[in-house]
Amino acid sequence: LQSALDTKNRLLAAKEEKIANLEKKNQECEERAKIDMTKVRGQLKDVIEAQRTALEEKNEKIDLLDKSNETTNHLRQEIERYKEIENDAIIAAEEQERVLAGKDDAISELQSTISDLMKELEECKKSRN
Repeated sequence: LQSALDTKNRLLAAKEEKIANLEKKNQECEERAKIDMTKVRGQLKDVIEAQRTALEEKNEKIDLLDKSNETTNHLRQEIERYKEIENDAIIAAEEQERVLAGKDDAISELQSTISDLMKELEECKKSRN
């Protein structure tokens, strides 16, 4: 009987240690996600500013086109370049959104696992008593 109790206590301690490790990993993931979110927000701000700047420059180029026929071809090339920058920025923003969604999913899975382990721990404690 004592051996069974000792085994049960060791298993309970192992589960508690596993839960503590998962909680630590979850905290680390949350901290990394916060850091990543901050980086992504900064990158998105840069992308938006680049788009805003590109749009302002594009409008300036259109005004120049109205004033001078000599620059028509050059301005068309610049406009195309800004469209590519805009498209690249949109693609980058969409990719960042996918990355964030993946991190949110991973955090949810970890929280669910921790919740399940907490329930198991409570059941073990109840059965122990």
